[in-house]
Amino acid sequence: MNEVSEALAMQLMNEGLISLAKAAAELPLVRGKRVSKSSVFRWIIRGKRSVKLEAIKLNGTNFWTTRQALARFAARLSSLPHEQGASNEFNA
Repeated sequence: MNEVSEALAMQLMNEGLISLAKAAAELPLVRGKRVSKSSVFRWIIRGKRSVKLEAIKLNGTNFWTTRQALARFAARLSSLPHEQGASNEFNA
């Protein structure tokens, strides 16, 4: 599924892991609504516009990410050419 290098895993752990629910809660509102943790999960598994959110899987079932990983994800999306009809990069 999502192969994570040891170096990336160490980097994320050093940055301070947060749950997907916490990550979603810290993102800005989109059209007056919170981003769902399901959207954050999709960004890890499938990505958004070919960009994946960095995360690690612990305990066999739970994914964890970091605030810094969210910032890198947003920066990568922001550097891509704007898609016709895309209203917000955080739409799932």
